[in-house]
Amino acid sequence: MRDREQILEEALEAENAGNATTARRLYQECVNAHPKFAQAWLLYACFLHAQNEWSEAIKVAARIKGEPSAERAAMSLTGCCWKELGETTKAVEAFRASIRLDPKIYDFVFLGVALSELGRRDEAIKVYLQGLKLDPYYDELHFNLAYSYEVLRRYEKAEKHYRLAIEADPNYGRALSQLGHILTRRALKTGDYCEVKDLLRRGVTAEPDFFWGRIYLAFVYWWTNEEDAAEAEFLAAIELWPIDYAFRVYGEFLLDARNDSVKAETYFKRALKLEPESGETLYLYFRLLHGLKKHKRAHAYLVRAAKVGHVRAKAMLQKHRNFEKRRGQRTCSKCGSPLKRLHGGCAVCGSDVKGRARSALRRKPRSGDI
Repeated sequence: MRDREQILEEALEAENAGNATTARRLYQECVNAHPKFAQAWLLYACFLHAQNEWSEAIKVAARIKGEPSAERAAMSLTGCCWKELGETTKAVEAFRASIRLDPKIYDFVFLGVALSELGRRDEAIKVYLQGLKLDPYYDELHFNLAYSYEVLRRYEKAEKHYRLAIEADPNYGRALSQLGHILTRRALKTGDYCEVKDLLRRGVTAEPDFFWGRIYLAFVYWWTNEEDAAEAEFLAAIELWPIDYAFRVYGEFLLDARNDSVKAETYFKRALKLEPESGETLYLYFRLLHGLKKHKRAHAYLVRAAKVGHVRAKAMLQKHRNFEKRRGQRTCSKCGSPLKRLHGGCAVCGSDVKGRARSALRRKPRSGDI
């Protein structure tokens, strides 16, 4: 009869060779023959996790008892499975249990990310800081901590920890890109984009598949009038992740920087196809149509943008309605006909008199008028 280590080794070889059916059979054979062999249960649970069988992996991990290191690893794996299943609260509980058994640096990362997904950023920050006590130079903890500070608009602390992440790993692409992104705020005031460009270029070079790094660099090129470079980055971002946001910002670039309304319209349409209720895209499309003097269609998109809560669209629509209201309340002083324009003569009697305002316009304005 083969010993348990031999069966487990064969299972691992089958898994590494991509033979999932054989690996599953051997793992089951091993745990059935040796039900107290914690290492076999753990590797079987890891195999199930890799096969995206997260519920089964949780059940198998629960069988691990009596060996502290295996129990800790099982709780960590259970947390990852719950997270994949969308049960983030249960994932948090599992990661905390794993840390209580034996604190490992990556469990602090997992726990912080799970808390962040639940919107508990302040708790996540405390977790990351605890993890850094174990390893002050762990780049991923510094990055996640910096990003949490950035989301909470604590930009000085975010900058500090992005720099520490880069110090730990000079080729940490996302850290380089995010640091360049937050320093853009300062560059917009000073006009000095040298450091920002350097960071963003290094970030894209180190991690060319990071969508946001491409977007950040595209905007900086646009703002510094390097339009060809900006267009190349926008197109690279679209290639990486063709979402409505990517289509919209590229369309805006084409409209404002290239003055190419035909191509811009194509990308606004693609954005609206993916997200029909995007207020910003609807507003930009209104701007495009208004510039082309297609006023009826433009007004329809302005109304749609206002309905979904776009602030500038709502303000512009209200301004337009106030104007229409005032225009409808002015009449000719001679024949009493409504004047079609706010200023000018009467189209009915030909009078050059500007007209008289009704009492509603002569009264003092009230706060509720606007």
